[in-house]
Amino acid sequence: MSLLLKVTKPHTISAESLSFEMGMRLQAAAAQGLKDKLETGEVKFINGRYVFGAGMKVIRPSIFGARPKKTKYPIA
Repeated sequence: MSLLLKVTKPHTISAESLSFEMGMRLQAAAAQGLKDKLETGEVKFINGRYVFGAGMKVIRPSIFGARPKKTKYPIA
């Protein structure tokens, strides 16, 4: 925690303290979610890395598929 957040009065709410509070809550929620997924086996910890199941992969379109095809004859 930064010195600025320690010195502010408890009844004063600033944007920085709200941002800090929301960051802490988000981190706690993410940690709890990861802990739950580790317990159910949906996520595994192998060789110092988190390994997710096939159901958690994001399917992205190919970057090469979006390019227009080159044709022999130009389209007018």
